[in-house]
Amino acid sequence: MLLHNIRTAFRNLSRERFYSTLNILGLAAALTCSAYIGIWCWDEWRRDRFFPNADRIVRVASTVITETETFGHAVSSVPTGPALLNDFPEVEAFVRFDGNGSVVKVGEMQFLEENLLTVDSNFFSVFNYELSPGDVKTALVEPYTVVLTEKLARKYFGNQ
Repeated sequence: MLLHNIRTAFRNLSRERFYSTLNILGLAAALTCSAYIGIWCWDEWRRDRFFPNADRIVRVASTVITETETFGHAVSSVPTGPALLNDFPEVEAFVRFDGNGSVVKVGEMQFLEENLLTVDSNFFSVFNYELSPGDVKTALVEPYTVVLTEKLARKYFGNQ
């Protein structure tokens, strides 16, 4: 029975080649688009979900409208965080990020680092990271303090 159905399908495919090709290409395009949409939704859904309070963290984004284009990006002005905290009682805290590359100087050595973040002192009250040596309550409290990954600490200071 199965062999009969396969033979019938191939006969129909070979008899109507144009429509068969059109249908197969349409099915392939639909499956590809569905897979891309599914992967995009999965990536958006899992972003930052490893934080215990991920349902209470919101990222502020802006829409920029110029004469030639309209685009959105997650950049806002510096006073946005304090204004939201002051004007909306639902806002519990804010953290500002500034990500850019910079030159790091340790003694006489200089390193060009691409992915450095400058953050507010309450960063660890919003995002639950653990520090292997150190305390999140005292980290970033003083001006000009830094938190390094273990990899960067070894790069800059060796085994100290």
